[in-house]
Amino acid sequence: MSTDTHLTITPPKLLIFDWQGTLADNSGDLFSGVRETLDILKKNNFIVALATSMPREYIDVLLQENHIENYFTMIQTGDMGYQKPDPQMLHAILQATHHTASDALMIGDSLADVVMANDAGIAAVTVLSGSDTKIMLEMAKPLLILESINELPNLLKLT
Repeated sequence: MSTDTHLTITPPKLLIFDWQGTLADNSGDLFSGVRETLDILKKNNFIVALATSMPREYIDVLLQENHIENYFTMIQTGDMGYQKPDPQMLHAILQATHHTASDALMIGDSLADVVMANDAGIAAVTVLSGSDTKIMLEMAKPLLILESINELPNLLKLT
């Protein structure tokens, strides 16, 4: 992605992240730069949520181990009633945070993340740090495809 690319929709108020492949690798270790990106988002008063198919108990442990549990206003997990790509997973986050779909941006690494966001009426941005290829992600028609989460602050015009 070019470093001068910026989001062409209304800036979101709510950022909803996938976990595995987006923020962390398969073992739960954060990708390089994720903590710094979350710091910038917090500094700029974004509401940050997490939508993952992982069980709540496991994601809580991973968030604590990585010392980032305080960044997320809402966490929606697969064992809370909805599995990806069911858009109800995102609707639950919207309801809990008192936001509309037009207030939100989903950031994920998979076809399921984009399908879920599209079905919920939420714009989606994908990252290439997960298992789905660029060709697979393009088929789902995300708003943008980023190399990694580290490009998000530039996309949102943040410092």
